[in-house]
Amino acid sequence: MVGDHLVQPIIACIGFPIAGNPTQFVTERTLKTLGLDWCVVTTAVPSDLLEQALLGAKAMRFAALALLPPHQNEICNLLDQLTEAAQLSRQVQAAKRIEEVWVGHDLRGEAM
Repeated sequence: MVGDHLVQPIIACIGFPIAGNPTQFVTERTLKTLGLDWCVVTTAVPSDLLEQALLGAKAMRFAALALLPPHQNEICNLLDQLTEAAQLSRQVQAAKRIEEVWVGHDLRGEAM
């Protein structure tokens, strides 16, 4: 990831519905443990607004997205690249910005 190191990187957790999902809590604890001062936001994004949400994340130069249901399949056709695991599974739990390219990752497949 690249960006202005004076600006706090942002990770957005997007899904629908979102209430009760622990992703933001877990991500914040992980970042804190790693000593990273990043911001995590959670937003409810209905499926029909997913493409607009991705365009907004690109425009605001977010560092990454955590994809929650139902977006883990839908996002595959909107990202610039998918890892091999994501290509095979058509599942993306995380999308990461590398320079200006958004890469989708199937974290379950990559962990194996």
